[in-house]
Amino acid sequence: MFNQKTVDKLSQAFNDVAASAVSKLDKDSPLAWAAGAVLGLYVGKKLVQKSFNMIDTICNRTYIYNICWEDPAVDLEILKITPDDVIFRICSAGDIVLDYAIEGPSKIVVCDMNQHQLWLFELKIRMLRDPKLTYDEWWAIWGSSDVNVALKVWKRMRHTMSAGGRKWWDGRIERVFRKGFGTSGSTGFATKLII
Repeated sequence: MFNQKTVDKLSQAFNDVAASAVSKLDKDSPLAWAAGAVLGLYVGKKLVQKSFNMIDTICNRTYIYNICWEDPAVDLEILKITPDDVIFRICSAGDIVLDYAIEGPSKIVVCDMNQHQLWLFELKIRMLRDPKLTYDEWWAIWGSSDVNVALKVWKRMRHTMSAGGRKWWDGRIERVFRKGFGTSGSTGFATKLII
């Protein structure tokens, strides 16, 4: 192996050669412009790949939105939902979908590129459909993030979840409500940093 003195000499030699090459470079030559373009394309490609990797990482770990911040009142005023309507909507945290459901359309179809958003919405729906669920339990879970109530209701209704949703929430429900539902998900994490 090389000792430190040899490594230092090689490093200095490389720096000298690189500095000499850069100083002799004709910045107006077509070769310099082509090299700059190739370097720019390479860096651009890496930045785009990193962006997609970031989105993939965010979407494959958890839901992004724990609650919907938009006020659906304007939507409802414009849409004037009737029992004949079929609504297609991005799920997000599902709160807007629940608000639309109050208006009584014949059907609401939800989609989301993040499967975890759909499992969060499924959890809300399944809990709402639990015939034993009280208002106080609902508020304790979603409003106060009471982990004990969340676990009690989860044990009572988890069998109603899809296999994927059940598996995902089994490994997370206690942690999410113990740490606080309001600061869960990617936006919740960002909220913790801001507040």
